Amino acid sequence: MVPFEWCKDEEAHLLFYLTNDLNSTILRNAPTNRDLCIFAHCALDGILRRIGRLNGSKIFVPVRPIPEIATLIGKRVCAKFKSLLEETLIMASAIDVISETCLGGEDVLFPDTRATLDAEVSNLRTTADVYDPLTDWLEIESLTLKELAPGSPIVDAKAKQIVLISRADALVTSSDLRKFKDALHKAWPELGEGES
Repeated sequence: MVPFEWCKDEEAHLLFYLTNDLNSTILRNAPTNRDLCIFAHCALDGILRRIGRLNGSKIFVPVRPIPEIATLIGKRVCAKFKSLLEETLIMASAIDVISETCLGGEDVLFPDTRATLDAEVSNLRTTADVYDPLTDWLEIESLTLKELAPGSPIVDAKAKQIVLISRADALVTSSDLRKFKDALHKAWPELGEGES
């Protein structure tokens, strides 16, 4: 139980919400993310088997010409997988930024949550590495991504958005509606559009 006096400190209250929001979100979404990774892996395997055949050395080689429908579906599946990988890497890097900026380098994630996130990242990277040869066959960009490091604009923007959303969440419980609305508009500027 959090001491009542502790919640009166706005920054401490924010850190409490931020820590709980991040940990619960990752753990709550872990089964879905695992299923998405498995589904993407199976879809990529299906594309591989549709456009490739085993040669005498038991290595998949592309069937030429690759059927148009398989090419279109393959490109779509690869794009969706890459988007999933990118979003996961951005989130993982944003959490590292939050840990550094808000907690002085202490991990904002609990050990079990960190292990869950690291496993998700590892599984997605492994899938990307295994199926990356498909991209050459389909003549598209590689599935693998370089590290999205803290300091990159997209990672910093994601970290800022997460903090602002948690701040708005924490302010819901306060009596200052103006602060809540300000935090909400900072997290999602498009919410303020159309207001006069």
